[in-house]
Amino acid sequence: MDKYYNEEPIEINIYDVIERIYNLKYDQLAKMLNVSSGVVCYARTRGTIARRAAEFSNKLNLPIKYFKKVTNLDIPEIEKALLK
Repeated sequence: MDKYYNEEPIEINIYDVIERIYNLKYDQLAKMLNVSSGVVCYARTRGTIARRAAEFSNKLNLPIKYFKKVTNLDIPEIEKALLK
């Protein structure tokens, strides 16, 4: 908790952030991205492959960098991009 209050970066999962902002479950996110839930599950646990990162970035209007690494400090920018 100290890291959070000191505004130190804590790495988090981009799919958790997206699901939270849109209030979705992973299968709903998969449908939104037009992929199987297995693709989202794989990306969530093992990382997003480059081809999917580009595809998801385009579909969500979210910079591709967030599919590589996200911290708690990125959340305001992600919310802004997703809620345009």
